[in-house]
Amino acid sequence: MPGKPSIRSATALLSALLGIFSACAGVARAQLAPNPTTYPSEQPSLILGPAPGEKFTDLSSGKFTYSKTDLALPGSMPIQIARVYQSRDYNSSGFLAHSFGLGTRLNYDVFLYPGPNNSAEVVMPSGGEINCGCTDTQNGCQNYPTATYACSSQPTGVWFDSTITYNNGWDLRRKDGTVYHFGNAAPLQSITDRFGNAITITRGGTEASICASPGKAISASDIATVSSSDGRSVDFCYDDPNYAHGVSKIADNTGTKVVDYTYDTSGYDTLKTVTRTSFNSYAVTKYNYGAKSSGNLGDIQSIVVNVQCTSATSCSQNYTYITYGGSPGYRVTSVSPSTPSAGYQYSYSLDSTNTYVQEVHITYPDTYARNLYFDSLGYLTEDARHPSASNAEVTLFTRGPGDLVTSVSEENGSSSILRNTQYGWDPSGDGDLTSVTVSPG
Repeated sequence: MPGKPSIRSATALLSALLGIFSACAGVARAQLAPNPTTYPSEQPSLILGPAPGEKFTDLSSGKFTYSKTDLALPGSMPIQIARVYQSRDYNSSGFLAHSFGLGTRLNYDVFLYPGPNNSAEVVMPSGGEINCGCTDTQNGCQNYPTATYACSSQPTGVWFDSTITYNNGWDLRRKDGTVYHFGNAAPLQSITDRFGNAITITRGGTEASICASPGKAISASDIATVSSSDGRSVDFCYDDPNYAHGVSKIADNTGTKVVDYTYDTSGYDTLKTVTRTSFNSYAVTKYNYGAKSSGNLGDIQSIVVNVQCTSATSCSQNYTYITYGGSPGYRVTSVSPSTPSAGYQYSYSLDSTNTYVQEVHITYPDTYARNLYFDSLGYLTEDARHPSASNAEVTLFTRGPGDLVTSVSEENGSSSILRNTQYGWDPSGDGDLTSVTVSPG
């Protein structure tokens, strides 16, 4: 789903809304209800940071995130079934279990939440949030049929300047005309583009014939079918004996694309294997998590692709190791394709008040170094590549009102400016880029 070209962030932006986890900052939250008087009286005080898709956002938090598309159906409104994982997805009761086990969400699990000061919020799987403030000056969004919200407080790419209005439920409308419809105090129900092509998300009901238990009731909170206006669909099964709410199989309506899932037998609700059944029986990916005794049960520590491949087969295994720890805090310290604690190394430095990560130092497998610097909201302010070498390169980002990038300066290791790019924005605050001025150094 294309969005309007923009230079609101330092990176490519997510082009589709991914799923979100159902608790934010460890606080359970009610979904956006039709009557604001039913909102919780106290919401957590949230600091707005970079929207999902902002470059290196997850690094500034020290989280390991992982997204994998398991099945895709082309069409005027394509269907994509993706798993979205984040480490440290827990609250005071422990790690949070979702459609694919601890820390792993389905990309269509999308919700609206009431936020502080009569705002509405969309929360992404990585923990990033889009805040949409009340613009109803007459009733202050206290009369829900006339309540309006604008998502214009962050440079959120395709989501910037989206609006939320009541329509027998809630419509989140992006500037490109795409509408995400939510029920009253209910999850995402449909996505419709500006040409009328739509995806419909159905929850509850009974399992399809392709499932192990056809006709078995599906929980009202679990997705049963994702269908498109083109007539294509994907059915979901929930038959794993080790995790009742875990997706055990997905299949398209022709039965030619099938993916199976299993979960840990110890009752820890962690995803164990993913098999692209209709492709090849060897196409199995295995996930290994931390030990419960160490307190990091929900943290993926290794991913093994093609785990069933051996020397006698024509395929090979592929490993990824993730380690956590270090000081300050419990953060990702390495991601390696070979052995644990090798590969890409990460270390963190806090600001002088020990409030936020100010610098992330990355060492590449070939010893290449890179330093990333962030402000208090987690926005990238400086990217220094190979800083101690004679061929060092530094990119500096300056932000203005609304955290919009106003200049990008590229320098060499001697702080000589190689190129400076200035960005002008519409003063009305609608986030429209009005000018780009490039000055060579």
